[in-house]
Amino acid sequence: MIQNFDYCAQKWVQGKGRQAVWQEINYDEKRFYPQYLMDFNTFLKSGKAKIGGKLGVVKVSSATNTRSMKCAFIPSYPCGESVYTLQTEPNKIWKLLILESIFSSFAFDFLLRARFGGINISAYLLGECPVPELLDTSLPEVKYIINSATKLSFLSPIFSIYTIQLKEELNSIESITPPLSSKTALKLHERLRIQCSIDAIIAHVYGFNTEDVKCILSDCDQPSNHYSYNYKNLDPKGFWRVDKEKDPELRHTVLSLVAFQELKKIGLDAFLNLNDGEGWMLPQTLRLADYGLGHDDRAKEPQPVAPRLGERYLPWQLVKTAEQSWAECERHAENLRQLLGETPTSTVQNVSSQLPSDPNYQPPTDLFGNPLAVNLFGEIVDDNPKKRR
Repeated sequence: MIQNFDYCAQKWVQGKGRQAVWQEINYDEKRFYPQYLMDFNTFLKSGKAKIGGKLGVVKVSSATNTRSMKCAFIPSYPCGESVYTLQTEPNKIWKLLILESIFSSFAFDFLLRARFGGINISAYLLGECPVPELLDTSLPEVKYIINSATKLSFLSPIFSIYTIQLKEELNSIESITPPLSSKTALKLHERLRIQCSIDAIIAHVYGFNTEDVKCILSDCDQPSNHYSYNYKNLDPKGFWRVDKEKDPELRHTVLSLVAFQELKKIGLDAFLNLNDGEGWMLPQTLRLADYGLGHDDRAKEPQPVAPRLGERYLPWQLVKTAEQSWAECERHAENLRQLLGETPTSTVQNVSSQLPSDPNYQPPTDLFGNPLAVNLFGEIVDDNPKKRR
């Protein structure tokens, strides 16, 4: 179900295990269709629950997959064993969005693959990977990454609560895009543009130069037919599998490298302020040879890019105003609070305050009616646990 920047990539249709049938969900039609359901109160009272927004990482992976790291910001939903979830302390939405952007970049995935020898992404493995500090929310690049992550991740009204929480955390709406707004990335064109920009910025923050990024994305600019007969000579940990069926100038990898070279050419500040602050745009035409890319005659001629990827926005987004988007966000957030009993700042720490609001909740007592000590999840705390023999 989880892909990069997508909490709900597929829906369960039928079947179990390897025979299960899953179907992709369009970005403008995100609905949660899980295979299993859990009672809401059971989730709240679980000692393993992570209440509130969190980062979900697909645990089972490999260094030779198309992408080793798949992660997304996910709502306060229970997750199975195959999804490793992360929260910050204290749990801040903007920090999770920054971490999501770093984890989803080619730069981080490259560093992860260098340490990846098994089939599971563990907390220990993640802890071994260097992560750049992006903790100053006043920096233009941090604002840009947060806003870009909201455009890519907040694909459903369920994220309205987290948008309001993010607004409170940053004390601003400058770096936030509400769910399903006029700027939400629902089309392939806009999602590709934003992801390439994030890849370029993260690589820059890591301190990589152009030759470094060319090495990370080596062989990604080969003609499509090259991979069918020469794959045995390619780096098994390379990213050449990404979009390999497409022409080179339309691939996520190649366009990320082009965006990075543009960033290095004009500087970070100018890169962020391109196109009235929207940032770098996909080129109308691209001549790969101008960037030292390509391996055939096509690379020496300008090839159309943006026109082949369609429009950036859906028709209804072009007529929707920012004021309307924020009004809808506030309305959805209030409905969710009433439905789920959540507040914008609900985290694991205040689950205990939600439990008494359940009309069926009864505080535990001993045989004499004296109240028993409970933890945050309403579970009885044993003051004198027996020692293991």
